[in-house]
Amino acid sequence: MDREVSMRPTIVVINDDQAFLRIMVHLLAIGGYEMIPWLQGATAHEVINQTRPALVILDVRLQYPDEGLKVLELLRLDPATRAIPVILCSADPSFLAAKAQQLRTRGVAVLEKPFDLQELLDAIAREIGPGVIDEVDG
Repeated sequence: MDREVSMRPTIVVINDDQAFLRIMVHLLAIGGYEMIPWLQGATAHEVINQTRPALVILDVRLQYPDEGLKVLELLRLDPATRAIPVILCSADPSFLAAKAQQLRTRGVAVLEKPFDLQELLDAIAREIGPGVIDEVDG
């Protein structure tokens, strides 16, 4: 049997919390998106470059406090990944406020943690449009 190709937009979610990634898989599926979970900032640019997702959701604090910003810098410096939209997540509102201008200049959206499903889906839709919801016959 031929494998059906998904028409759902793909999102790479980079976060070092496995429980968060498991939840995100389900939340994004509900929203009509495919997700590639990634735990390590050190290899995040490589996986993004290989998969060319529609969007990246990136946590600021990974294994190291500003590792997410380093990943963002690599994405923006590389012509192959520069145009991929990024939503930067953080549970630190003062950090987001301090970096707001720098992030806007780089075309990065922000999402403050904790967020609910609708906030997440709205932020994603602003960046790449709505997901593709599977229709159920019945």
